Amino acid sequence: MELTVGATPPLEMMIDRLQPCLVPPLFGARAVSDLRALAGELPPARYLLFEHHLGAGAGRTDVSIGKMTAIPACLGVRTWVEHDGPVLLEYDLHDGPALAGIFATFSPRAPASETALRSLVDGLPGARSLRARRMIARAAAAQVEGESWITHLGVMLGRPGSPVRVNVGFHRAEALRAFVEALDPGAPVVASLDRLLGLFEDAGGIRIAAIDLVERLESRIGLECHFPVDDGTWEKLVAHLVAGALCTPEEGAAICRWPSEKDADAQAWPEPFHSLDLLLGPQSGGRLFRSINHLKLVAEADGAIRAKIYLAATYLRDGVAGSELAA
Repeated sequence: MELTVGATPPLEMMIDRLQPCLVPPLFGARAVSDLRALAGELPPARYLLFEHHLGAGAGRTDVSIGKMTAIPACLGVRTWVEHDGPVLLEYDLHDGPALAGIFATFSPRAPASETALRSLVDGLPGARSLRARRMIARAAAAQVEGESWITHLGVMLGRPGSPVRVNVGFHRAEALRAFVEALDPGAPVVASLDRLLGLFEDAGGIRIAAIDLVERLESRIGLECHFPVDDGTWEKLVAHLVAGALCTPEEGAAICRWPSEKDADAQAWPEPFHSLDLLLGPQSGGRLFRSINHLKLVAEADGAIRAKIYLAATYLRDGVAGSELAA
């Protein structure tokens, strides 16, 4: 390993650092065991995103790893190496450490082009239907500058049919409805979308819709809410989830304890990173920050609404831009 300011700790080292925080009710023993098994198979990454399914009886935690600029060859998606943005790998730990999704990230500064989207779809595992390809073209054309934009494109390998997923950022509900209508006029998902938008109406923040494509838009849809600056909004939102029985009181308290502006325990990093910290000085030392990345509400095909919280752990060092690591 070339020890530079940009050096990245192995995933096992990051998990060791987080171990005191990986406890119930947000992290079960099985999830932590599978996470450790997974860490030994992947290259270093500066970003971990833990996805916990909230509510009584849920208790499931999955993980995404990124943002990776090198994709393990065993995934069979070599064409994605040419993508000029970071890639996120998602694993469903409840079924063992099996790859569940691959996501390419697009910059909000420019609309994702049809050429870029199609090249990624062509490089996905499994055959993509002609209908899905046409919908990708519609998704590219449906973006409206300043109103709606594609943030991620991926494939849900753990779902039946391996649907392509398009994540769409938006400011106004009307812009998202217009995007969905352009994709699949009259799709049943519109009713589910309106229910979720009503729940998020007063939340503020940045909103992103997660839309799955098979032969047409699936009735299942997710809506994310991001708050780049923690100004106390998370505590209010978590309290609202608890009051609505979407989150248990124990989960709510654990979520509010997760964020930390300081490293987990301020102890020295193992070698060779400790020597690098000594060389660069305290202001440049490696730090592992914990933050709440986003909340996601999902309208299921059966009409139920479920909530998930996404908890981030990011390795930062002076000279490495934090904005490049955000999910």
